[in-house]
Amino acid sequence: MAATKIQSWVRGRRARRKYLTMRLKANPKFRSDYAYDQLSKISDYYLNAALAREKEVDDMLEALDLQRHKAMADIMTDADWDAIRSKILQRALDPACAGQDEDMAAGVECPICMVAAVDEV
Repeated sequence: MAATKIQSWVRGRRARRKYLTMRLKANPKFRSDYAYDQLSKISDYYLNAALAREKEVDDMLEALDLQRHKAMADIMTDADWDAIRSKILQRALDPACAGQDEDMAAGVECPICMVAAVDEV
């Protein structure tokens, strides 16, 4: 009984493949539709893979950002951050500090987050 089922499955598979081959050769409309369907399946697969990878990267960056915020909260208080910010601003606005000229002082960046510490005036 099992051998008969296996044989019928193999015969059916061969018949479907042969029918598909014959139809692809004989019908140009079917051939273009078939190619379109196959390419759309491949495109959908790659799109889903790219979206999944992008989600993984976003999740990882979000987790790193959360860890950074937790570490900052554990180490420094708001008063500490305000003192550091005022010190950076004072250095940025004082051209004599560290021998900078006035143009360089206006463009000082925070060395940690690489964002301009002083807004352009």
